Amino acid sequence: MKPLIVSQYKNNSIASKKKHIYSRLLDYFGIFVFTYIFFNIFYAIGIKTPVVVSLADRLNACNSQLTQYIDNSHLQRVDENNNLISLNDGAHQYLEYLCKTSAYVHNKTFPVKQEDGTFIEKAVNVEETFVFEREQYKFDDLSYYFYVFKSNEPSLNNYVIDGVDYKDDKETYLYEKLMNIDSSLFVTADNQNLIDRGDGISRFVVLTEDKTDQLLNYYHEDRADLSLYTKLFTYHVETIKKGISDVENNSAPYKELIDVFSKAYTDACGAVAVIYYISYTFVYVLYIVIMRLIGKEWITLGQKVMKLGLTDINENQPSIVRIILYNLVNYLLFSSSSLIGLYFMGMLGVTSIPIIGIFNLLWLLISILTLNIISLFMPFFNKNRNDLSTLITGILVKDKTEFDGSADVINALENATDGTKE
Repeated sequence: MKPLIVSQYKNNSIASKKKHIYSRLLDYFGIFVFTYIFFNIFYAIGIKTPVVVSLADRLNACNSQLTQYIDNSHLQRVDENNNLISLNDGAHQYLEYLCKTSAYVHNKTFPVKQEDGTFIEKAVNVEETFVFEREQYKFDDLSYYFYVFKSNEPSLNNYVIDGVDYKDDKETYLYEKLMNIDSSLFVTADNQNLIDRGDGISRFVVLTEDKTDQLLNYYHEDRADLSLYTKLFTYHVETIKKGISDVENNSAPYKELIDVFSKAYTDACGAVAVIYYISYTFVYVLYIVIMRLIGKEWITLGQKVMKLGLTDINENQPSIVRIILYNLVNYLLFSSSSLIGLYFMGMLGVTSIPIIGIFNLLWLLISILTLNIISLFMPFFNKNRNDLSTLITGILVKDKTEFDGSADVINALENATDGTKE
Protein backbone atom coordinates (compact mmCIF):
# COMPACT_ATOMS: atom_id res chain seq x y z
CA MET A 1 0.00 0.00 0.00
CA LYS A 2 1.29 3.44 -0.93
CA PRO A 3 2.34 5.34 2.25
CA LEU A 4 0.25 8.36 3.22
CA ILE A 5 1.85 11.75 2.60
CA VAL A 6 1.19 14.70 4.87
CA SER A 7 -0.72 17.33 2.94
CA GLN A 8 0.93 20.62 2.08
CA TYR A 9 -2.28 22.23 3.31
CA LYS A 10 -2.02 20.71 6.80
CA ASN A 11 -1.70 24.11 8.47
CA ASN A 12 -4.20 25.87 6.23
CA SER A 13 -7.61 26.85 7.51
CA ILE A 14 -10.76 25.09 6.45
CA ALA A 15 -12.39 27.02 3.63
CA SER A 16 -15.02 29.54 4.60
CA LYS A 17 -18.69 28.81 3.99
CA LYS A 18 -18.78 31.49 1.30
CA LYS A 19 -15.80 30.11 -0.64
CA HIS A 20 -17.09 26.57 -0.29
CA ILE A 21 -20.49 27.47 -1.73
CA TYR A 22 -19.07 29.66 -4.50
CA SER A 23 -16.71 26.92 -5.66
CA ARG A 24 -19.58 24.40 -5.77
CA LEU A 25 -21.79 26.74 -7.77
CA LEU A 26 -18.98 27.48 -10.22
CA ASP A 27 -18.44 23.76 -10.79
CA TYR A 28 -22.15 23.00 -11.05
CA PHE A 29 -22.95 25.63 -13.64
CA GLY A 30 -19.60 25.29 -15.42
CA ILE A 31 -20.28 21.60 -16.06
CA PHE A 32 -23.86 22.45 -17.05
CA VAL A 33 -22.74 24.99 -19.68
CA PHE A 34 -20.15 22.68 -21.24
CA THR A 35 -22.59 19.76 -21.19
CA TYR A 36 -25.13 21.93 -23.00
CA ILE A 37 -22.55 22.76 -25.69
CA PHE A 38 -21.34 19.19 -26.17
CA PHE A 39 -24.87 17.78 -26.10
CA ASN A 40 -25.77 19.86 -29.16
CA ILE A 41 -22.73 18.44 -30.93
CA PHE A 42 -23.37 14.84 -29.89
CA TYR A 43 -27.10 15.16 -30.59
CA ALA A 44 -26.46 16.36 -34.14
CA ILE A 45 -24.35 13.24 -34.66
CA GLY A 46 -26.60 10.87 -32.71
CA ILE A 47 -29.85 11.62 -34.54
CA LYS A 48 -28.22 10.45 -37.77
CA THR A 49 -27.33 7.01 -36.43
CA PRO A 50 -29.50 4.10 -37.67
CA VAL A 51 -30.78 3.29 -34.18
CA VAL A 52 -32.06 6.81 -33.46
CA VAL A 53 -33.42 7.23 -37.00
CA SER A 54 -35.38 3.99 -36.58
CA LEU A 55 -36.79 5.16 -33.22
CA ALA A 56 -37.80 8.53 -34.70
CA ASP A 57 -39.49 6.87 -37.68
CA ARG A 58 -41.44 4.54 -35.38
CA LEU A 59 -42.54 7.48 -33.20
CA ASN A 60 -43.67 9.47 -36.26
CA ALA A 61 -45.59 6.48 -37.58
CA CYS A 62 -47.36 6.02 -34.23
CA ASN A 63 -48.16 9.73 -34.08
CA SER A 64 -49.61 9.61 -37.59
CA GLN A 65 -51.83 6.67 -36.64
CA LEU A 66 -53.11 8.52 -33.59
CA THR A 67 -53.74 11.67 -35.62
CA GLN A 68 -55.55 9.66 -38.28
CA TYR A 69 -57.77 7.99 -35.69
CA ILE A 70 -58.74 11.35 -34.16
CA ASP A 71 -59.37 12.80 -37.63
CA ASN A 72 -61.54 9.79 -38.48
CA SER A 73 -63.67 10.52 -35.41
CA HIS A 74 -64.21 14.08 -36.72
CA LEU A 75 -63.78 15.45 -33.19
CA GLN A 76 -60.72 17.23 -34.54
CA ARG A 77 -59.79 17.45 -38.17
CA VAL A 78 -56.37 17.74 -39.75
CA ASP A 79 -55.19 20.73 -41.78
CA GLU A 80 -53.27 20.72 -45.05
CA ASN A 81 -50.06 19.94 -43.14
CA ASN A 82 -51.68 16.90 -41.49
CA ASN A 83 -51.74 18.61 -38.09
CA LEU A 84 -54.82 18.57 -35.88
CA ILE A 85 -56.60 21.91 -35.85
CA SER A 86 -57.43 23.39 -32.45
CA LEU A 87 -60.84 23.03 -30.82
CA ASN A 88 -61.39 26.77 -31.19
CA ASP A 89 -60.66 26.71 -34.93
CA GLY A 90 -62.98 23.74 -35.29
CA ALA A 91 -65.73 25.64 -33.48
CA HIS A 92 -65.30 28.67 -35.76
CA GLN A 93 -65.64 26.43 -38.82
CA TYR A 94 -68.69 24.69 -37.38
CA LEU A 95 -70.46 27.98 -36.63
CA GLU A 96 -69.87 29.24 -40.16
CA TYR A 97 -71.51 26.11 -41.57
CA LEU A 98 -74.32 26.46 -39.00
CA CYS A 99 -74.92 30.06 -40.07
CA LYS A 100 -74.85 29.16 -43.77
CA THR A 101 -77.20 26.23 -43.15
CA SER A 102 -79.64 28.46 -41.29
CA ALA A 103 -79.41 31.12 -44.01
CA TYR A 104 -79.96 28.50 -46.71
CA VAL A 105 -83.03 27.04 -44.98
CA HIS A 106 -84.54 30.53 -44.48
CA ASN A 107 -83.51 31.51 -48.03
CA LYS A 108 -81.26 34.33 -46.85
CA THR A 109 -77.99 35.58 -48.33
CA PHE A 110 -74.56 35.31 -46.71
CA PRO A 111 -72.03 38.19 -46.66
CA VAL A 112 -68.77 37.70 -48.56
CA LYS A 113 -65.96 40.13 -47.85
CA GLN A 114 -64.18 41.72 -50.81
CA GLU A 115 -60.56 42.85 -51.12
CA ASP A 116 -61.55 46.48 -50.50
CA GLY A 117 -63.16 45.54 -47.19
CA THR A 118 -66.76 45.83 -48.35
CA PHE A 119 -69.28 42.98 -48.34
CA ILE A 120 -71.51 41.62 -51.05
CA GLU A 121 -74.50 39.39 -50.43
CA LYS A 122 -74.51 35.97 -52.09
CA ALA A 123 -77.04 33.21 -52.09
CA VAL A 124 -75.91 30.17 -50.12
CA ASN A 125 -75.34 27.01 -52.15
CA VAL A 126 -76.52 23.74 -50.66
CA GLU A 127 -72.93 22.42 -51.01
CA GLU A 128 -71.90 24.91 -48.29
CA THR A 129 -74.37 23.61 -45.72
CA PHE A 130 -75.13 20.66 -43.45
CA VAL A 131 -77.85 19.68 -45.92
CA PHE A 132 -75.18 18.58 -48.40
CA GLU A 133 -74.48 14.84 -48.03
CA ARG A 134 -76.44 15.00 -44.77
CA GLU A 135 -76.38 11.24 -44.20
CA GLN A 136 -72.59 11.31 -44.10
CA TYR A 137 -72.53 14.55 -42.06
CA LYS A 138 -69.86 15.90 -44.40
CA PHE A 139 -69.52 19.24 -42.60
CA ASP A 140 -71.28 18.50 -39.30
CA ASP A 141 -68.39 16.97 -37.36
CA LEU A 142 -70.28 17.01 -34.08
CA SER A 143 -73.15 14.91 -35.42
CA TYR A 144 -70.77 12.63 -37.28
CA TYR A 145 -69.02 11.56 -34.08
CA PHE A 146 -72.14 11.03 -31.97
CA TYR A 147 -74.33 9.57 -34.72
CA VAL A 148 -71.86 7.56 -36.80
CA PHE A 149 -68.42 7.04 -35.30
CA LYS A 150 -69.58 6.40 -31.74
CA SER A 151 -72.34 4.10 -32.94
CA ASN A 152 -70.02 2.00 -35.11
CA GLU A 153 -67.32 1.39 -32.47
CA PRO A 154 -68.45 -1.30 -29.96
CA SER A 155 -66.34 0.12 -27.12
CA LEU A 156 -67.98 3.55 -27.60
CA ASN A 157 -71.52 2.50 -28.48
CA ASN A 158 -73.08 3.64 -25.21
CA TYR A 159 -75.82 6.27 -25.10
CA VAL A 160 -76.92 5.90 -21.50
CA ILE A 161 -77.38 9.04 -19.38
CA ASP A 162 -78.88 8.95 -15.89
CA GLY A 163 -79.92 5.34 -16.41
CA VAL A 164 -81.82 6.06 -19.64
CA ASP A 165 -80.60 4.59 -22.94
CA TYR A 166 -80.93 7.03 -25.84
CA LYS A 167 -79.50 4.71 -28.49
CA ASP A 168 -82.70 5.05 -30.52
CA ASP A 169 -82.99 8.79 -29.91
CA LYS A 170 -79.53 10.15 -30.53
CA GLU A 171 -80.82 13.65 -31.28
CA THR A 172 -82.17 14.01 -27.75
CA TYR A 173 -78.98 12.42 -26.36
CA LEU A 174 -76.71 14.86 -28.19
CA TYR A 175 -78.49 18.19 -28.12
CA GLU A 176 -80.73 18.06 -25.07
CA LYS A 177 -78.92 15.73 -22.65
CA LEU A 178 -75.26 16.16 -23.56
CA MET A 179 -75.16 19.75 -24.80
CA ASN A 180 -78.04 21.05 -22.63
CA ILE A 181 -78.75 23.34 -25.54
CA ASP A 182 -81.21 26.24 -25.44
CA SER A 183 -83.82 24.86 -27.83
CA SER A 184 -85.45 28.29 -28.23
CA LEU A 185 -82.53 29.31 -30.42
CA PHE A 186 -83.54 26.80 -33.08
CA VAL A 187 -86.55 26.22 -35.29
CA THR A 188 -89.26 23.79 -34.29
CA ALA A 189 -89.63 20.42 -35.98
CA ASP A 190 -92.74 21.65 -37.86
CA ASN A 191 -91.07 24.79 -39.22
CA GLN A 192 -92.09 25.04 -42.87
CA ASN A 193 -88.69 26.31 -44.06
CA LEU A 194 -87.03 23.36 -42.34
CA ILE A 195 -89.49 20.96 -43.99
CA ASP A 196 -89.18 22.55 -47.44
CA ARG A 197 -85.41 23.08 -47.62
CA GLY A 198 -83.87 21.13 -44.74
CA ASP A 199 -84.07 17.71 -46.40
CA GLY A 200 -84.47 15.95 -43.05
CA ILE A 201 -81.61 17.58 -41.08
CA SER A 202 -81.97 18.08 -37.34
CA ARG A 203 -83.79 21.21 -36.20
CA PHE A 204 -80.86 21.81 -33.83
CA VAL A 205 -78.62 22.88 -36.71
CA VAL A 206 -81.04 25.52 -38.01
CA LEU A 207 -81.47 28.73 -36.04
CA THR A 208 -84.73 30.67 -35.95
CA GLU A 209 -84.95 33.50 -38.47
CA ASP A 210 -84.22 36.24 -35.96
CA LYS A 211 -81.28 34.30 -34.50
CA THR A 212 -80.02 33.66 -38.02
CA ASP A 213 -80.08 37.42 -38.67
CA GLN A 214 -78.24 38.00 -35.39
CA LEU A 215 -75.54 35.48 -36.29
CA LEU A 216 -75.23 36.91 -39.81
CA ASN A 217 -74.25 40.21 -38.19
CA TYR A 218 -71.10 38.47 -36.92
CA TYR A 219 -70.08 37.66 -40.52
CA HIS A 220 -70.73 41.28 -41.47
CA GLU A 221 -68.02 41.96 -38.84
CA ASP A 222 -70.59 43.60 -36.58
CA ARG A 223 -69.27 42.78 -33.10
CA ALA A 224 -71.74 44.89 -31.11
CA ASP A 225 -73.49 41.82 -29.70
CA LEU A 226 -71.47 38.59 -29.48
CA SER A 227 -73.74 36.83 -26.99
CA LEU A 228 -75.26 34.40 -29.51
CA TYR A 229 -71.95 33.58 -31.17
CA THR A 230 -70.27 33.06 -27.79
CA LYS A 231 -73.06 30.80 -26.55
CA LEU A 232 -73.02 28.61 -29.68
CA PHE A 233 -69.21 28.55 -29.66
CA THR A 234 -69.20 27.34 -26.04
CA TYR A 235 -71.82 24.68 -26.81
CA HIS A 236 -69.64 23.27 -29.54
CA VAL A 237 -66.28 23.33 -27.73
CA GLU A 238 -67.65 21.82 -24.53
CA THR A 239 -69.42 19.03 -26.39
CA ILE A 240 -66.34 18.24 -28.45
CA LYS A 241 -64.40 18.00 -25.19
CA LYS A 242 -66.95 15.49 -23.92
CA GLY A 243 -66.48 13.49 -27.09
CA ILE A 244 -62.71 13.55 -26.69
CA SER A 245 -63.06 12.41 -23.09
CA ASP A 246 -65.34 9.61 -24.29
CA VAL A 247 -62.68 8.44 -26.74
CA GLU A 248 -59.83 8.69 -24.23
CA ASN A 249 -61.69 6.78 -21.52
CA ASN A 250 -63.62 4.20 -23.53
CA SER A 251 -62.25 3.64 -27.03
CA ALA A 252 -60.37 0.32 -27.17
CA PRO A 253 -58.62 1.10 -30.51
CA TYR A 254 -57.51 4.49 -29.19
CA LYS A 255 -56.09 2.95 -26.01
CA GLU A 256 -54.14 0.42 -28.07
CA LEU A 257 -52.71 3.21 -30.21
CA ILE A 258 -51.80 5.20 -27.08
CA ASP A 259 -49.97 2.20 -25.62
CA VAL A 260 -47.96 1.74 -28.80
CA PHE A 261 -47.26 5.47 -29.02
CA SER A 262 -46.20 5.64 -25.36
CA LYS A 263 -43.72 2.79 -25.88
CA ALA A 264 -42.27 4.47 -28.99
CA TYR A 265 -42.11 7.83 -27.17
CA THR A 266 -40.35 6.30 -24.17
CA ASP A 267 -37.80 4.60 -26.43
CA ALA A 268 -37.15 7.84 -28.32
CA CYS A 269 -36.80 9.75 -25.05
CA GLY A 270 -34.41 7.06 -23.83
CA ALA A 271 -32.19 7.66 -26.86
CA VAL A 272 -32.09 11.41 -26.14
CA ALA A 273 -31.32 10.72 -22.47
CA VAL A 274 -28.45 8.41 -23.44
CA ILE A 275 -26.98 11.10 -25.70
CA TYR A 276 -27.35 13.70 -22.95
CA TYR A 277 -25.68 11.62 -20.26
CA ILE A 278 -22.90 10.56 -22.64
CA SER A 279 -22.31 14.29 -23.15
CA TYR A 280 -22.46 14.92 -19.40
CA THR A 281 -20.04 12.06 -18.61
CA PHE A 282 -17.64 13.16 -21.34
CA VAL A 283 -17.64 16.75 -20.03
CA TYR A 284 -17.26 15.69 -16.40
CA VAL A 285 -14.27 13.43 -17.08
CA LEU A 286 -12.69 16.04 -19.36
CA TYR A 287 -13.29 18.66 -16.68
CA ILE A 288 -11.42 16.62 -14.05
CA VAL A 289 -8.52 15.69 -16.33
CA ILE A 290 -7.98 19.24 -17.61
CA MET A 291 -8.03 20.66 -14.08
CA ARG A 292 -5.55 18.00 -12.98
CA LEU A 293 -3.20 19.06 -15.78
CA ILE A 294 -3.63 22.76 -15.02
CA GLY A 295 -3.60 22.63 -11.23
CA LYS A 296 -1.09 19.75 -10.83
CA GLU A 297 -3.44 18.36 -8.18
CA TRP A 298 -6.94 16.93 -7.90
CA ILE A 299 -9.00 20.11 -7.73
CA THR A 300 -11.91 21.53 -9.68
CA LEU A 301 -12.29 24.80 -11.56
CA GLY A 302 -14.31 26.28 -8.72
CA GLN A 303 -11.65 25.29 -6.20
CA LYS A 304 -8.93 26.71 -8.44
CA VAL A 305 -10.72 30.05 -8.74
CA MET A 306 -11.43 30.20 -5.00
CA LYS A 307 -7.83 29.11 -4.19
CA LEU A 308 -8.81 25.97 -2.36
CA GLY A 309 -7.05 22.65 -1.83
CA LEU A 310 -7.96 19.20 -0.49
CA THR A 311 -6.73 17.11 2.41
CA ASP A 312 -8.19 14.04 4.03
CA ILE A 313 -9.64 14.07 7.52
CA ASN A 314 -6.18 13.26 8.95
CA GLU A 315 -4.47 16.15 7.14
CA ASN A 316 -2.84 13.83 4.60
CA GLN A 317 -3.02 14.07 0.83
CA PRO A 318 -6.32 12.41 -0.20
CA SER A 319 -5.75 8.89 -1.50
CA ILE A 320 -6.76 8.04 -5.05
CA VAL A 321 -9.67 6.01 -3.64
CA ARG A 322 -11.00 9.06 -1.80
CA ILE A 323 -10.56 11.23 -4.92
CA ILE A 324 -12.42 8.73 -7.12
CA LEU A 325 -15.28 8.41 -4.61
CA TYR A 326 -15.39 12.19 -4.16
CA ASN A 327 -15.80 12.70 -7.89
CA LEU A 328 -18.37 9.93 -8.20
CA VAL A 329 -20.54 11.58 -5.55
CA ASN A 330 -20.18 14.94 -7.28
CA TYR A 331 -20.95 13.28 -10.62
CA LEU A 332 -24.24 12.08 -9.17
CA LEU A 333 -25.10 15.39 -7.48
CA PHE A 334 -24.22 17.55 -10.49
CA SER A 335 -26.27 15.31 -12.81
CA SER A 336 -29.35 17.18 -11.57
CA SER A 337 -28.25 20.01 -13.89
CA SER A 338 -29.71 17.90 -16.72
CA LEU A 339 -33.13 19.00 -15.49
CA ILE A 340 -32.22 22.60 -16.33
CA GLY A 341 -30.54 21.66 -19.61
CA LEU A 342 -33.44 19.58 -20.91
CA TYR A 343 -35.88 22.33 -19.91
CA PHE A 344 -34.06 25.03 -21.86
CA MET A 345 -33.71 22.73 -24.87
CA GLY A 346 -37.44 22.02 -24.88
CA MET A 347 -36.81 18.33 -24.15
CA LEU A 348 -38.27 18.08 -20.67
CA GLY A 349 -40.46 15.25 -21.94
CA VAL A 350 -37.36 13.05 -21.75
CA THR A 351 -37.75 13.07 -17.96
CA SER A 352 -40.97 11.03 -18.30
CA ILE A 353 -38.90 7.86 -18.80
CA PRO A 354 -40.17 5.35 -16.22
CA ILE A 355 -37.69 3.83 -13.77
CA ILE A 356 -39.69 1.85 -11.21
CA GLY A 357 -43.49 1.92 -11.29
CA ILE A 358 -44.67 5.53 -11.27
CA PHE A 359 -41.17 6.69 -10.26
CA ASN A 360 -39.67 8.22 -13.40
CA LEU A 361 -36.53 10.13 -14.35
CA LEU A 362 -38.13 13.45 -13.37
CA TRP A 363 -38.65 12.28 -9.79
CA LEU A 364 -35.11 10.93 -9.67
CA LEU A 365 -33.62 14.22 -10.86
CA ILE A 366 -35.78 16.21 -8.43
CA SER A 367 -34.56 13.94 -5.63
CA ILE A 368 -30.95 14.44 -6.67
CA LEU A 369 -31.48 18.20 -7.00
CA THR A 370 -32.91 18.26 -3.47
CA LEU A 371 -29.84 16.38 -2.19
CA ASN A 372 -27.62 18.82 -4.08
CA ILE A 373 -29.28 21.84 -2.46
CA ILE A 374 -28.96 20.22 0.98
CA SER A 375 -25.31 19.46 0.22
CA LEU A 376 -24.67 23.04 -0.89
CA PHE A 377 -25.79 24.50 2.44
CA MET A 378 -24.38 21.79 4.72
CA PRO A 379 -21.22 23.87 5.47
CA PHE A 380 -23.42 26.17 7.56
CA PHE A 381 -24.21 23.35 9.98
CA ASN A 382 -20.96 21.49 10.72
CA LYS A 383 -17.58 22.62 12.04
CA ASN A 384 -15.56 21.10 9.17
CA ARG A 385 -17.86 22.78 6.63
CA ASN A 386 -18.42 19.52 4.82
CA ASP A 387 -20.84 19.14 1.99
CA LEU A 388 -22.26 15.72 1.15
CA SER A 389 -19.34 14.67 -1.07
CA THR A 390 -16.61 15.65 1.42
CA LEU A 391 -18.54 14.19 4.35
CA ILE A 392 -18.93 10.80 2.65
CA THR A 393 -15.29 10.65 1.53
CA GLY A 394 -13.62 12.11 4.62
CA ILE A 395 -12.11 15.05 2.75
CA LEU A 396 -11.54 18.59 3.98
CA VAL A 397 -11.52 21.65 1.74
CA LYS A 398 -8.73 24.04 2.78
CA ASP A 399 -8.17 27.69 1.97
CA LYS A 400 -4.69 28.16 0.45
CA THR A 401 -4.61 31.78 1.60
CA GLU A 402 -5.62 31.26 5.25
CA PHE A 403 -3.67 29.48 8.03
CA ASP A 404 -4.49 28.07 11.45
CA GLY A 405 -2.74 29.52 14.55
CA SER A 406 -2.64 32.83 16.39
CA ALA A 407 -1.27 36.03 14.94
CA ASP A 408 1.69 35.90 17.40
CA VAL A 409 2.82 32.51 16.13
CA ILE A 410 2.55 33.61 12.51
CA ASN A 411 4.50 36.81 13.23
CA ALA A 412 7.20 34.80 15.02
CA LEU A 413 7.57 32.52 12.02
CA GLU A 414 7.82 35.51 9.69
CA ASN A 415 10.48 37.15 11.94
CA ALA A 416 12.47 33.94 12.08
CA THR A 417 12.38 33.74 8.29
CA ASP A 418 13.51 37.34 8.02
CA GLY A 419 16.42 36.67 10.40
CA THR A 420 17.54 33.71 8.33
CA LYS A 421 17.57 35.83 5.23
CA GLU A 422 19.79 38.43 6.90
